[in-house]
Amino acid sequence: MRTLLSLALCVFAMGLSRAQVRFEAGYFVDDSGTRTSCFIKDHDRANNPRVFEYKLTQLGPKQQRTIDDTQEFGVDGFSRYVRAAVMIDRSSSALAELSQDKSLSSILNTLFYESSSSGKPPCINTSGLTSSATSCTGPPRHRVSSN
Repeated sequence: MRTLLSLALCVFAMGLSRAQVRFEAGYFVDDSGTRTSCFIKDHDRANNPRVFEYKLTQLGPKQQRTIDDTQEFGVDGFSRYVRAAVMIDRSSSALAELSQDKSLSSILNTLFYESSSSGKPPCINTSGLTSSATSCTGPPRHRVSSN
């Protein structure tokens, strides 16, 4: 009896966790500059995404877009991600792993960075771009003005 109850609670908890994923009203702009309204899978993105899932209608099939074919995407009223080619320093933050070379070990990456309406530049660290807040430890989502 105890095993059956544990199994039922486990299945119920898994169902609740899957119910948390929502598709919210948003948009994307493809490489030709065409803006498409859609529903974007809601993620609290701690790191910059390379792929995002969307639906053209709430009941439509899930589709994916990548950084290679999208200039920009956003969730209406919350976040806006813009594709950019940026130099990122990939040096280790561990003192024991730092080299004696004084020059930066920057590499060119194309990524989506979270744009904010505050006009502050995005925060850069070794894992890529994060929040556009004044510190890299802020929440990953900010309310921005919609286009």
